[in-house]
Amino acid sequence: MAGIGRSETALAVDEGTYRGHGAYLVLLPYPADATRVAAYVVDASCVQDRTSAPGEVLLTTSYVRH
Repeated sequence: MAGIGRSETALAVDEGTYRGHGAYLVLLPYPADATRVAAYVVDASCVQDRTSAPGEVLLTTSYVRH
């Protein structure tokens, strides 16, 4: 979560690929609007390489919460 810069507990986390690279999709509550979620795609190399550096955020967007 260091790469995202937020400390809340994730609503969901899923490992996959993004543009051919390992990545994590992280969903967090959207600040100031409980009807939305904030979605972050984070490079997984920080976990795969076991570095202490935060993962790079590759994409940030929001969606209506269902």
